[in-house]
Amino acid sequence: MRLHLLLCLCPIVLEGSTDEWEHLLSEVISAREGGDHRASVQLSKEALKFAESEFGKEDKYYFLGLSQLGTSYQMSGAMDEAEAIFRQALEEKERLFGSDHPSIAASLFQLGQVELKKGRRQAAEQLFMRANAISISHPESNRMIESLAFALRDRDRMFELEKRYLYELEVYELELGNEHPELLQVLDNLGLVYRFQGRYEEAIEMFSRVLEIQLKDSDSHALGVQKSVNQLAHCY
Repeated sequence: MRLHLLLCLCPIVLEGSTDEWEHLLSEVISAREGGDHRASVQLSKEALKFAESEFGKEDKYYFLGLSQLGTSYQMSGAMDEAEAIFRQALEEKERLFGSDHPSIAASLFQLGQVELKKGRRQAAEQLFMRANAISISHPESNRMIESLAFALRDRDRMFELEKRYLYELEVYELELGNEHPELLQVLDNLGLVYRFQGRYEEAIEMFSRVLEIQLKDSDSHALGVQKSVNQLAHCY
């Protein structure tokens, strides 16, 4: 499976290197999915080192390598290490591309997730808010959080969101069927609610339905498909 590249940077592609790079990333994902987090961390370090030597520290592959290493640390429970990597990625992007570049949103969101898991909800919300503002200003980037991230501090609000989206989904399915493109937004919203609550099996079900509809719809935008793949990868 080709991995979705979150960043919107201009790549400098070196022939013969991208295949090896994708192979390294596939090994990272396989180790992570298999629950071997120690191996996923080590493989992520190797992938990052490869990206730095082959593509340079201003290339999207290097930043994706940082993202993967941070994620591997996060999933292994090493939150301090994950926070350090995500902060490094954020600082390097800001230095190179400015504070409102669309690629910044991904790092802000990842850093916010770590802050949330460490119990620092106010700091997480500030990061989510900034990421959301960047995504709105740059429609080509992924809106990974919407307003749902802000509801994390209030379980009652999250429950109300879930009820509302389930009702909307039922109405759409009755009127349009189970595979109409109009279902995409509400399915994605439900997937985000479940993901933020840690209900990953239910989130995977929603994001899988989104992806299936997108793949059957010839008018689906490639970025939307890539976003769904990325959401599934996060849940796994």
